[in-house]
Amino acid sequence: MMSEKNQIQLRAPRETDVAEIIRMQSDPGVFIGTDGRRFPISEHDCKSWLTGANAGEYPTRVLYVIEADAGDVVGIVQLSGVNWIARQCWFGLWIGSEFQNMGYGRISLQVAISNASNYFGLRQLRLLVAADNGRARSMYSDAGFIEEGVYVDYYSRNMTYCDAIAMRKDLRGE
Repeated sequence: MMSEKNQIQLRAPRETDVAEIIRMQSDPGVFIGTDGRRFPISEHDCKSWLTGANAGEYPTRVLYVIEADAGDVVGIVQLSGVNWIARQCWFGLWIGSEFQNMGYGRISLQVAISNASNYFGLRQLRLLVAADNGRARSMYSDAGFIEEGVYVDYYSRNMTYCDAIAMRKDLRGE
């Protein structure tokens, strides 16, 4: 889905995205603030991760590549643990280091919320965000996510632990 106003597109991953995704997933500026992979990723494993998404009639994981209008791969949006009966899922978003602080996270979040509600008919998104990641917490709060609770010492960064905040967004009427 393209956002003309915001000049990004959420699209299915392509095999040509693998090298760029591996580079971003290996960048501490990307993974340090997420609950994502901290280990080196092989081309084979990255391809398996990409092809495992969006598979089947009712996939439990929907993955989008965020593409800027210039064709650059900016990051990833993922809906995981999709429960089609309860119409809810976990939400994940990461932006490459060189594209951070440019508004791509907020733009991608809005397009993903619209897709989740209007295209997939989901009623609820949930996420975890590091308690000390004020910018991300603000972005999610501004988009209507509410804080539900705290996972104590959930994230590990260089053997220091920090809490994760559980957040939820109800999508009715989005």
